[in-house]
Amino acid sequence: GLIDLDMLGVHDSYQGKGLGSKLLKWGLTRADAEGLEVYLSASPAGKPLYEKNGFRVVDTFSPFPDYVQVAMLRSPNKQ
Repeated sequence: GLIDLDMLGVHDSYQGKGLGSKLLKWGLTRADAEGLEVYLSASPAGKPLYEKNGFRVVDTFSPFPDYVQVAMLRSPNKQ
């Protein structure tokens, strides 16, 4: 199975305070419990957070000039 994380974001005024990590970990804990891979499409700003949490790049695409969106996948962590 596969989980698609859709639209995870934090308002600019709250960025850098760990809220994005908490939201992400909430979803990843559930995916791990089910043994599911997680797929997402990351913005350039979000990519480092996802890499830090075990995601790997599987594809890149440029929806408009000078912007690269990254498709990422994370295998479940064994509990």
